[in-house]
Amino acid sequence: MRLVARSLALPFVAAALFGPPHLTVTAVAPQPATPGAPAFTVAIEHHHEDVAVTARAEGVQRGVPVTRALTLVRRDSTHYTVARQWDAGTPWVLVLAVEQGEGGRHGVAEAVVSIDARGAVQGITYTTPGFVDGTKEPRRVTRREVQAALAKLGVSTAG
Repeated sequence: MRLVARSLALPFVAAALFGPPHLTVTAVAPQPATPGAPAFTVAIEHHHEDVAVTARAEGVQRGVPVTRALTLVRRDSTHYTVARQWDAGTPWVLVLAVEQGEGGRHGVAEAVVSIDARGAVQGITYTTPGFVDGTKEPRRVTRREVQAALAKLGVSTAG
């Protein structure tokens, strides 16, 4: 019985040691954030030393889709903050990511944060880490998912 329990636990231990990365995004009160003040904290878990954490803002300005790279501030080896770097008065979708290995070859985890025109967070969703079916290409948030999130905020992405 003890041998069976150990053999069943081994895959879970291996997944914890060698599994995909994970991130948790938390809004910092008060919302909406003032420019330059931390708007979100990002906590990451990873299992490789080669790790990258990135963020971008997706929106529409004058009818044209725009993407802005966001600067993250590293607080320690697993915690970052993101200040408001996107324009007020218009909805935005933020995509935050942690990648293990070059180009995410050892896994990618992403969060999608929907922010309305008032600057209030309307939702935070997470992708399921993994790979595109039958390939070694890491699963990432797609353009279609960003457009759907913007549409829920009342933004037309038809250019």
